[in-house]
Amino acid sequence: YPDECDLAPGGCGVDCNTNGTLDACETGLGVVAEADCNSNWTPDACDLPSDDCNTNDTLDFCESVDGDAADCDSNQVPDVCQNEESDCNQNGTPDFCDPCELFVLGDVNCDGSVDGDDIQPFLNVLYGGGSFLHSESCAADINGDEVINIGDVPGFVFLLLGAPPPIILLDCNTNGTPDANDIFEHTSLDCNSNFIPDECDAAGATSADVNTNNVPDECEPDCNGNTTPDELDISAGTSADVNTNGVPDECEPDCNTNNTPDSYDVTTAASEDCNSNGVPDECERDCNSNGTPDYCDVRDLYSNDCNTNLRPDECDDDCNTNGTPDACDLAAQSSPDCNTNRLPDECDLILPFMPSEDANSNGTPDECEEGDSAQGGGESGGSGESQGGESEESDAGGPAPLTDEQRREALSELLTWIRDNDLRSLPRWQQYPLFDKKARELGL
Repeated sequence: YPDECDLAPGGCGVDCNTNGTLDACETGLGVVAEADCNSNWTPDACDLPSDDCNTNDTLDFCESVDGDAADCDSNQVPDVCQNEESDCNQNGTPDFCDPCELFVLGDVNCDGSVDGDDIQPFLNVLYGGGSFLHSESCAADINGDEVINIGDVPGFVFLLLGAPPPIILLDCNTNGTPDANDIFEHTSLDCNSNFIPDECDAAGATSADVNTNNVPDECEPDCNGNTTPDELDISAGTSADVNTNGVPDECEPDCNTNNTPDSYDVTTAASEDCNSNGVPDECERDCNSNGTPDYCDVRDLYSNDCNTNLRPDECDDDCNTNGTPDACDLAAQSSPDCNTNRLPDECDLILPFMPSEDANSNGTPDECEEGDSAQGGGESGGSGESQGGESEESDAGGPAPLTDEQRREALSELLTWIRDNDLRSLPRWQQYPLFDKKARELGL
């Protein structure tokens, strides 16, 4: 048919560029006016721009086939057009064309680091059972066996804990299992937590092993801190072990400083141990210096202990020297304590340092009596003054409670008084009455 018939409405010819010439004539019948690189009988100009992803005015197919643009997967789409969505390592090549060694092990989400954000993506690949990106599968295949399974978990855990990637791929003991899996499954120990099986630490000189027991020395007991395992100290004779318990003697309790462990002193009867507590008697409290621990004195009834404080009575406070501790005098009411200062009243009156007076000589501290007769015309301990000024009277007739400011001042004065009078140097049974008297004077 004449070309004009092919081009007429209803004709069988195609003229995509509307230049009055059949496309077939322009591309394939020798009258080449338009390029047709993909040989589809359509001028390339008509195929554009839909088939030109990089907008360089050349069909993608032709660039790929002619080698003018990289197309690693031969999908007739230039790699540069696929990188934006699938080039997480940003090397200019789509991830699915990269070999696995170009991805960081454990960095399943491909953000440049192995951290907690990779845990869920790793689990998705491990248990998901679906299709995953090539980059995810490569990063999750920790042991490099091209299968993502439970065997990849130990290495992934070690990477999360900071293990250098090369270590987790090693098999230092050549047992056919990655070291990370050996340690994770406890077929190898890692006592120093350096991600290397102990047997390799010792053999590879990353740790000393002076006793050649395949255990790094830093993991063995070294009680004396001389960087030599205790076992070797003992076997080499550099440390004694008289009780053969595997512990150098210098590391064991030696309360009597005789260079022999206390336990050995006791078991060999070199020292008595009346209470069977493993401590030589000479090291225990012996307040009466009779060579027997206080506990045994009381238990064996060599000494009385009226107040059951496990301390012989002869060592307790006895201000009235009647052979009975003051606490027991008061508990049995054989001595009164009218002012409740935890000291028999007779001690309040006869000891020169005691704060009580007995103006009428009736044997009762004045502060325990009422009325002017108890004062005998003299001054009593309660002068009505507090902290250099008169105290206010309460509605009940007694001194008014201290304000917060007064209490702070009174407490400060009390503490200063304790320091200036060196109360700590006095026996306990003398301390409290003096303290109690001063606190009362200050209104505390």
